Amino acid sequence: MAYIRNGYRYIHKDGKNLLEQRLVWEANKGKILKGAVIHHVNGNKLDNRIENLELIRSNGEHIRKKHGPFIEIPRMKLSAKELEFIKSHIAVDRIIHN
Repeated sequence: MAYIRNGYRYIHKDGKNLLEQRLVWEANKGKILKGAVIHHVNGNKLDNRIENLELIRSNGEHIRKKHGPFIEIPRMKLSAKELEFIKSHIAVDRIIHN
């Protein structure tokens, strides 16, 4: 039995729900090491042809590949203690404001 969730196709096998792209990779290329991610080269999460799959060492590397090296990181509010620590460790007058 197969189903799609979050754009990915899952296969129910041996009592587990497994990502189809991982099954295709392992059938063609061998075991996927822990922490590695399968990337869809053309961006289509349902295109699990082996020529469209690429093994990437980590999720962080996958994010950089998918979104580029300069992804937007959400801003967070610093506590007064964190702000004081930062000010004490950098020369504030040397910060360039855009």
